[in-house]
Amino acid sequence: MDFRKISNLLNHSLWPIFLIVIITSIIYIQAVQFDFVNYDDDGYVYQNPLVKSGISINGTIEAFAKVHKANWIPLTLISYMTDTEIFGVSPAGYHFTNIIFHVLNALLVFFFLRISTGRAWSGFFVAMLFAIHPLHVESVSWISERKDVLSTFFGLCSIIMYVRYAKKKEWEKYVAVFLLFLCSLMSKPMLVTLPMVFLLLDFWPLWRMSSNQISENFRNLLMLILEKLPFFILSLVFSLIAILSQKSGGAVGTTSRFPFPVRLMNAVVSYAEYLYKAFRPTNLSVIYPYQHNIGMLHLLISIFVLLTITCGVFFWNKKNPALLVGWSWFLITLLPVIGLIQVGTQSMADRYTYFSLIGLSIAAVWAMHDFTIKFQLNKRIVGIVMAAIILTFSMMTVNQVSTWKNSETLFAHALSVTRDNWVAHLNYGEALIEKGEVDAAIDQYEKALAIKPDFELAYLNIGAAFAQKGQTDTAIAYYQKALAIKQNLPTAWLNLGNAYFRKGMPDKAMTHYETALSFKPNFAEVYCGIGAVMAGKGDLHKAMQAFQQALDIDPGSILARTSIRRIEQKMTTTQ
Repeated sequence: MDFRKISNLLNHSLWPIFLIVIITSIIYIQAVQFDFVNYDDDGYVYQNPLVKSGISINGTIEAFAKVHKANWIPLTLISYMTDTEIFGVSPAGYHFTNIIFHVLNALLVFFFLRISTGRAWSGFFVAMLFAIHPLHVESVSWISERKDVLSTFFGLCSIIMYVRYAKKKEWEKYVAVFLLFLCSLMSKPMLVTLPMVFLLLDFWPLWRMSSNQISENFRNLLMLILEKLPFFILSLVFSLIAILSQKSGGAVGTTSRFPFPVRLMNAVVSYAEYLYKAFRPTNLSVIYPYQHNIGMLHLLISIFVLLTITCGVFFWNKKNPALLVGWSWFLITLLPVIGLIQVGTQSMADRYTYFSLIGLSIAAVWAMHDFTIKFQLNKRIVGIVMAAIILTFSMMTVNQVSTWKNSETLFAHALSVTRDNWVAHLNYGEALIEKGEVDAAIDQYEKALAIKPDFELAYLNIGAAFAQKGQTDTAIAYYQKALAIKQNLPTAWLNLGNAYFRKGMPDKAMTHYETALSFKPNFAEVYCGIGAVMAGKGDLHKAMQAFQQALDIDPGSILARTSIRRIEQKMTTTQ
């Protein structure tokens, strides 16, 4: 096997593009047949009136004007709306677009490394690792994580344009870098650390700080930082927007619930866990429960591993600066989501590695290249090892993708590989409810409460399950337990209203509907409830107004549409 010929092929032919596209597509194509999952897909897509209505001028304006699910992600919402316009509200269309963006991102990784380093073979292997790594399944197979693939797409385009700018400084290229960075942040504010990545690239492979004179290097560094000042300002603005948006949605954990020493320990351990899963990606889960009690031995081992690698890459920096750049890329790009500012209930998440793992892959592949040269290893054997790694990861990824078939398979898998996972029990129960297995679902909700007794959503879901069984009084008791834990729970107030309406207490139902609207003004289901109360009282005009308001909020509401049709028929008959 002539590796020089292979390298020339990779540099000057379409073979790398062909291989990346084909292998990645084969691995992920099964996802096109998958369903939505009951973890954020409802809020982002199939129960989101904005997305369900397709692309429009008013919808586009609304995407930019409002925070959605505690995130300001206008470009992601517009991409969903475009999918709806093309494919309808079908999971296949959204999955297909995610796969397309992932394939494009893998190609962009290859293009970036080929034009910046000139080493097509190494760049191809990094791109393949990006394309097939099991840790990336969550970002690609989860419709709600369109944010990741879209943000990374613009981020990688920005990096490639930055490489072109660094080679030939033209203001048009500088503006393009900035605008692509802006688009990345408007898809998901994950890449707020991208200006730091630009600085790392200045060190290697762009060699914009190559002087041996410390004073000259310091001046170069200062000029390079000033060059990126607009980018740092943009990062600061989007960081503030993200924090404020998450706080407004109640997603930011308080210091009483997540004390800073616990956050710091979790951050250190999470870095080590990400590193471990990068090389041994097993027992992957859609959610990892937050660990408040981290063992001291676990913490010390994590610190030792991280410090050892950091010292090692600094020691080898002069011989192979790619190691320092790749390792720093990994550490820095994970920083916003490492848990120092705790968002959500997870301790870590596979999706957070989607961009950061590029840096770790660069460090690993360039280290392997140096190792091969230093010990004069047989290149044929190296090629076989690389092929074996690609094949192994590909098979693991195919299996991991299959767990995303639907909510039941996803959370059954999560429960099989994690412990004390109250969120997985909740969502698995919701999947069982959809199958009509009400008693089995209640059992899952009770398991969630056994782990987390103050889990208001579990009480809410048990109430809904008993309501489905016709046990209205028991349902009311569980709704009240949920509200005793958290008042700002619009669905609980809605369900209470519905329960009292079924009991023949319309006035009490109205009181709870109004409370629900005080927490969530644009709640279509509540207006349907109000419409039902008014229709029951014989006030058809007010009933019509309520159902019409529900339809204005959610144009796809079948209940609102059929209710309006019935009222129109009644009004015609009475006339």
